[in-house]
Amino acid sequence: MKTYSTIGDKAGKLYLSDKQIQQLISEIKSKKIKVDSNLNQLINQKFKKIESKSKKYLKQKKGSDFIGNLYKGELDKEGFPHGVGNILYQIEDMYNGQFFFTLRNGIGKYTYFGSSDKKYHPFNIPYYIGEWFADAYSGLGKKLITDFEDLMIYEGNFHNDKMSGFATYKKLEKANDKIPQTELIGHFLDGQGYKHIIEIHRDKKGKISIDQPSGLLEYNLDQKAKTLIYQFKDISEWDNVKIIKNCDAPSKYPLLYHLQEKEFYDKEHYSKKFIEVYMVVRILLTKLQQRSAPYYINNSNNKTLMKFYDNINKLNRSFYEVNTIKQCADYGKELDNLKKEFEKLEKTLKK
Repeated sequence: MKTYSTIGDKAGKLYLSDKQIQQLISEIKSKKIKVDSNLNQLINQKFKKIESKSKKYLKQKKGSDFIGNLYKGELDKEGFPHGVGNILYQIEDMYNGQFFFTLRNGIGKYTYFGSSDKKYHPFNIPYYIGEWFADAYSGLGKKLITDFEDLMIYEGNFHNDKMSGFATYKKLEKANDKIPQTELIGHFLDGQGYKHIIEIHRDKKGKISIDQPSGLLEYNLDQKAKTLIYQFKDISEWDNVKIIKNCDAPSKYPLLYHLQEKEFYDKEHYSKKFIEVYMVVRILLTKLQQRSAPYYINNSNNKTLMKFYDNINKLNRSFYEVNTIKQCADYGKELDNLKKEFEKLEKTLKK
């Protein structure tokens, strides 16, 4: 028997055999276990060391101003955050972790103490803990989401503040629940299931729910639809899936890699060159924000300065959507013009 899958081949169609379906399920579970293990090590070993070091700086009587927020931690020669430290934001949120020449970069935790919507879960504080790149959560991480009636936890890969990459998306009744009501396992693109996803729906006893099918599904983002490819009759089917050991290389996941990972990660914004250029422009942008911030506070009636600050904030917000080296270069030119504009302004403000 062959099962239909909408993955394209030369004829526009591809059929997965029962054996391939079982292999794909095995690869997804094996990758989940590997990602979970790496995330556990990151949070419970690497971050704990960083957190312990950063907390020492919180005891400082005085910190330094960083774009209108309070920073306590290590600094570079120019006085910018670099190393390990903490930012206490005006909105009462907090970041503690690693910095790289002004940017949250490395491993850290952002806790939404002040900015979270407490409508649904007033006693749960949302957070992100994990890897950062250039001021955005990118890499391996964990995020508690309280924006919906159901508590959600996303554990896995992020890109540029978005839930993108291989991960497990869980729905819980309580934040400390060990057994989730629902698990979605596979690749996500900005929080949406991407191609082949394992869905597990449990009842209150932890068994397969009879209300929704669990198993391997294929998601179609364009059509906003999903197709059940293989259904689990019992939770033991998933629990007893054969695991692939020592599976770091893509060659260990041939189906998962060729069906979706190769296409998913074959994007310019994952390239080494893009990462290098993006980081440089991001640092220069943040430094200009820091340099201009004190003038903004003391000259709020200066229309020219307010317009400049509005433009730099717009550039900062839109920069997160940059995905190509050319876009980075264009933003760099725009940033250079803003820098020249500010240098002229600074001379008049100092008089």
